[in-house]
Amino acid sequence: MLDKRDNQIEAMFTRIVARYDLLNTVMSLGMAGVWRSATVRESRMSSGKKALDVCCGTGDVTGALSGKGGGSSRVVGLDFSEAMLRKAITRTKNNANVCFTLGNALAIPFQSSSFDCVTTAFGLRNVSDVRMAVSEMARVTKPEGRVVCLEIGRVETPVIRHLWRVWFALMSPVLAALLRSDRYAYSYLVDSVNEFMRPAQLAGIFSECKLTGVKCRKMAFGAVFTVSGTK
Repeated sequence: MLDKRDNQIEAMFTRIVARYDLLNTVMSLGMAGVWRSATVRESRMSSGKKALDVCCGTGDVTGALSGKGGGSSRVVGLDFSEAMLRKAITRTKNNANVCFTLGNALAIPFQSSSFDCVTTAFGLRNVSDVRMAVSEMARVTKPEGRVVCLEIGRVETPVIRHLWRVWFALMSPVLAALLRSDRYAYSYLVDSVNEFMRPAQLAGIFSECKLTGVKCRKMAFGAVFTVSGTK
Protein backbone atom coordinates (compact mmCIF):
# COMPACT_ATOMS: atom_id res chain seq x y z
CA MET A 1 0.00 0.00 0.00
CA LEU A 2 1.35 3.39 -1.03
CA ASP A 3 2.07 6.02 1.60
CA LYS A 4 -0.24 8.91 0.68
CA ARG A 5 0.25 11.11 3.70
CA ASP A 6 -0.07 14.76 2.70
CA ASN A 7 3.46 15.69 3.73
CA GLN A 8 4.99 12.83 1.73
CA ILE A 9 3.07 13.58 -1.47
CA GLU A 10 3.56 17.35 -1.17
CA ALA A 11 7.31 16.91 -0.67
CA MET A 12 7.53 14.61 -3.69
CA PHE A 13 5.76 17.08 -6.00
CA THR A 14 7.96 19.89 -4.69
CA ARG A 15 11.03 17.89 -5.69
CA ILE A 16 9.79 17.11 -9.22
CA VAL A 17 7.95 20.34 -10.07
CA ALA A 18 10.65 21.50 -12.50
CA ARG A 19 10.24 18.29 -14.52
CA TYR A 20 6.52 17.73 -13.97
CA ASP A 21 5.24 18.98 -17.33
CA LEU A 22 7.95 17.10 -19.23
CA LEU A 23 7.08 13.93 -17.30
CA ASN A 24 3.44 14.30 -18.33
CA THR A 25 4.44 14.73 -21.96
CA VAL A 26 6.68 11.66 -21.91
CA MET A 27 4.21 9.44 -20.06
CA SER A 28 1.33 10.43 -22.37
CA LEU A 29 3.31 10.37 -25.63
CA GLY A 30 2.24 13.98 -26.08
CA MET A 31 -1.47 13.16 -25.71
CA ALA A 32 -2.03 14.77 -22.29
CA GLY A 33 -3.39 17.95 -23.88
CA VAL A 34 -5.96 16.01 -25.91
CA TRP A 35 -7.16 14.16 -22.80
CA ARG A 36 -7.41 17.37 -20.81
CA SER A 37 -9.46 18.95 -23.60
CA ALA A 38 -11.84 16.00 -23.36
CA THR A 39 -12.14 16.66 -19.62
CA VAL A 40 -13.01 20.31 -20.24
CA ARG A 41 -15.69 19.29 -22.76
CA GLU A 42 -17.20 16.90 -20.21
CA SER A 43 -17.37 19.76 -17.69
CA ARG A 44 -19.67 21.74 -20.02
CA MET A 45 -17.84 24.90 -19.13
CA SER A 46 -19.18 27.94 -20.97
CA SER A 47 -19.32 31.71 -20.88
CA GLY A 48 -20.08 33.29 -17.52
CA LYS A 49 -19.61 30.09 -15.49
CA LYS A 50 -17.41 29.57 -12.48
CA ALA A 51 -15.16 26.49 -12.33
CA LEU A 52 -12.86 24.82 -9.82
CA ASP A 53 -9.90 22.67 -10.85
CA VAL A 54 -8.90 20.41 -7.93
CA CYS A 55 -5.32 19.10 -7.64
CA CYS A 56 -4.57 21.58 -10.41
CA GLY A 57 -0.80 21.03 -10.50
CA THR A 58 0.83 23.47 -12.88
CA GLY A 59 -2.52 24.72 -14.17
CA ASP A 60 -3.04 23.04 -17.55
CA VAL A 61 -6.73 22.22 -17.03
CA THR A 62 -7.27 25.46 -15.11
CA GLY A 63 -6.13 27.46 -18.12
CA ALA A 64 -8.11 25.29 -20.54
CA LEU A 65 -11.29 25.83 -18.52
CA SER A 66 -10.73 29.58 -18.68
CA GLY A 67 -10.19 29.41 -22.42
CA LYS A 68 -13.45 27.52 -22.83
CA GLY A 69 -15.37 29.94 -20.63
CA GLY A 70 -14.04 33.11 -22.20
CA GLY A 71 -13.61 36.53 -20.65
CA SER A 72 -16.70 36.41 -18.45
CA SER A 73 -15.77 33.14 -16.74
CA ARG A 74 -13.94 32.63 -13.47
CA VAL A 75 -11.68 29.65 -12.77
CA VAL A 76 -9.99 28.71 -9.52
CA GLY A 77 -7.13 26.22 -9.31
CA LEU A 78 -6.67 24.37 -6.02
CA ASP A 79 -3.59 22.40 -4.96
CA PHE A 80 -1.81 21.62 -1.69
CA SER A 81 1.66 22.04 -3.22
CA GLU A 82 2.97 25.59 -3.00
CA ALA A 83 5.67 24.77 -5.56
CA MET A 84 3.09 23.60 -8.08
CA LEU A 85 0.95 26.68 -7.50
CA ARG A 86 3.91 29.00 -7.98
CA LYS A 87 4.56 27.45 -11.39
CA ALA A 88 0.84 27.57 -12.26
CA ILE A 89 0.67 31.26 -11.35
CA THR A 90 3.69 32.00 -13.55
CA ARG A 91 2.16 30.14 -16.49
CA THR A 92 -1.18 31.97 -16.26
CA LYS A 93 0.02 35.39 -15.11
CA ASN A 94 -1.57 37.12 -18.11
CA ASN A 95 -4.99 35.56 -17.52
CA ALA A 96 -7.06 37.77 -15.23
CA ASN A 97 -9.89 35.23 -15.06
CA VAL A 98 -7.77 32.61 -13.30
CA CYS A 99 -6.66 32.52 -9.68
CA PHE A 100 -5.10 29.86 -7.47
CA THR A 101 -5.49 28.88 -3.86
CA LEU A 102 -3.62 26.57 -1.51
CA GLY A 103 -5.88 23.83 -0.18
CA ASN A 104 -6.56 20.14 0.28
CA ALA A 105 -8.91 18.10 -1.92
CA LEU A 106 -10.22 16.37 1.22
CA ALA A 107 -11.38 19.67 2.74
CA ILE A 108 -12.01 22.10 -0.11
CA PRO A 109 -11.99 25.64 1.35
CA PHE A 110 -15.13 26.92 -0.39
CA GLN A 111 -18.80 27.07 0.50
CA SER A 112 -21.24 24.48 -0.77
CA SER A 113 -22.73 25.04 -4.24
CA SER A 114 -20.09 27.58 -5.27
CA PHE A 115 -19.10 26.33 -8.74
CA ASP A 116 -20.83 25.43 -12.00
CA CYS A 117 -18.30 22.68 -12.65
CA VAL A 118 -15.48 21.00 -10.75
CA THR A 119 -12.69 19.03 -12.40
CA THR A 120 -9.61 17.07 -11.43
CA ALA A 121 -6.98 15.62 -13.77
CA PHE A 122 -4.55 12.93 -12.67
CA GLY A 123 -5.12 13.97 -9.07
CA LEU A 124 -7.44 11.50 -7.38
CA ARG A 125 -4.89 8.68 -7.38
CA ASN A 126 -2.72 10.88 -5.14
CA VAL A 127 -5.28 11.45 -2.38
CA SER A 128 -5.59 9.22 0.68
CA ASP A 129 -9.41 9.06 0.55
CA VAL A 130 -10.93 9.10 -2.94
CA ARG A 131 -14.52 9.01 -1.70
CA MET A 132 -13.96 12.04 0.53
CA ALA A 133 -12.38 13.95 -2.35
CA VAL A 134 -15.30 13.19 -4.68
CA SER A 135 -17.76 14.08 -1.91
CA GLU A 136 -16.03 17.43 -1.43
CA MET A 137 -16.05 18.10 -5.17
CA ALA A 138 -19.77 17.34 -5.28
CA ARG A 139 -20.43 19.51 -2.22
CA VAL A 140 -18.97 22.67 -3.76
CA THR A 141 -20.75 22.08 -7.09
CA LYS A 142 -24.00 23.93 -7.77
CA PRO A 143 -27.19 21.95 -8.45
CA GLU A 144 -27.16 20.82 -12.11
CA GLY A 145 -23.41 21.44 -12.14
CA ARG A 146 -20.82 18.96 -13.39
CA VAL A 147 -18.07 16.96 -11.66
CA VAL A 148 -15.41 15.43 -13.92
CA CYS A 149 -12.35 13.32 -13.19
CA LEU A 150 -9.57 12.36 -15.63
CA GLU A 151 -7.34 9.50 -14.53
CA ILE A 152 -4.89 6.89 -15.77
CA GLY A 153 -6.44 3.46 -16.34
CA ARG A 154 -5.44 0.02 -17.51
CA VAL A 155 -5.34 -1.27 -21.07
CA GLU A 156 -7.49 -4.42 -21.22
CA THR A 157 -7.31 -5.45 -24.91
CA PRO A 158 -4.76 -8.34 -24.98
CA VAL A 159 -2.58 -7.23 -27.90
CA ILE A 160 -2.69 -3.54 -27.00
CA ARG A 161 -2.06 -4.41 -23.35
CA HIS A 162 1.15 -6.19 -24.34
CA LEU A 163 2.29 -3.22 -26.42
CA TRP A 164 1.45 -0.90 -23.50
CA ARG A 165 3.64 -2.95 -21.17
CA VAL A 166 6.49 -2.91 -23.69
CA TRP A 167 6.15 0.86 -24.06
CA PHE A 168 6.11 1.33 -20.30
CA ALA A 169 9.23 -0.83 -19.98
CA LEU A 170 10.97 1.23 -22.65
CA MET A 171 9.94 4.50 -21.04
CA SER A 172 11.00 3.45 -17.55
CA PRO A 173 14.68 4.34 -18.07
CA VAL A 174 13.62 7.71 -19.52
CA LEU A 175 11.40 8.41 -16.50
CA ALA A 176 14.18 7.30 -14.17
CA ALA A 177 16.60 9.69 -15.90
CA LEU A 178 14.14 12.57 -15.65
CA LEU A 179 13.66 11.85 -11.95
CA ARG A 180 17.41 11.40 -11.55
CA SER A 181 18.11 9.86 -8.15
CA ASP A 182 14.60 10.33 -6.76
CA ARG A 183 13.73 6.65 -6.46
CA TYR A 184 10.72 7.34 -4.25
CA ALA A 185 9.08 9.58 -6.86
CA TYR A 186 9.78 7.10 -9.64
CA SER A 187 8.39 4.09 -7.79
CA TYR A 188 5.43 6.12 -6.52
CA LEU A 189 4.40 7.31 -9.99
CA VAL A 190 4.54 3.76 -11.35
CA ASP A 191 2.80 2.13 -8.38
CA SER A 192 0.08 4.78 -8.11
CA VAL A 193 -0.95 3.98 -11.67
CA ASN A 194 -0.98 0.25 -11.04
CA GLU A 195 -2.90 0.48 -7.77
CA PHE A 196 -5.61 2.97 -8.72
CA MET A 197 -9.19 1.77 -8.98
CA ARG A 198 -10.97 0.78 -12.19
CA PRO A 199 -13.36 3.21 -13.93
CA ALA A 200 -16.45 1.31 -12.75
CA GLN A 201 -15.29 1.56 -9.15
CA LEU A 202 -14.79 5.31 -9.41
CA ALA A 203 -18.18 5.64 -11.13
CA GLY A 204 -19.69 3.83 -8.15
CA ILE A 205 -18.19 6.40 -5.81
CA PHE A 206 -19.62 9.21 -7.95
CA SER A 207 -23.07 7.63 -7.58
CA GLU A 208 -22.60 7.18 -3.83
CA CYS A 209 -21.87 10.91 -3.61
CA LYS A 210 -25.31 11.63 -5.09
CA LEU A 211 -24.08 12.49 -8.58
CA THR A 212 -26.46 11.44 -11.33
CA GLY A 213 -26.09 10.43 -14.98
CA VAL A 214 -22.64 9.08 -14.15
CA LYS A 215 -20.68 8.06 -17.24
CA CYS A 216 -17.26 6.56 -17.93
CA ARG A 217 -15.37 7.34 -21.09
CA LYS A 218 -12.25 5.36 -21.94
CA MET A 219 -9.58 6.77 -24.22
CA ALA A 220 -6.35 5.40 -25.67
CA PHE A 221 -7.64 1.81 -25.37
CA GLY A 222 -8.39 2.38 -21.69
CA ALA A 223 -5.00 3.85 -20.78
CA VAL A 224 -6.88 6.92 -19.54
CA PHE A 225 -10.51 7.53 -18.69
CA THR A 226 -12.95 10.16 -17.52
CA VAL A 227 -15.78 9.75 -15.05
CA SER A 228 -18.40 12.48 -15.00
CA GLY A 229 -21.67 13.17 -13.24
CA THR A 230 -24.23 15.89 -12.54
CA LYS A 231 -25.25 17.16 -9.12
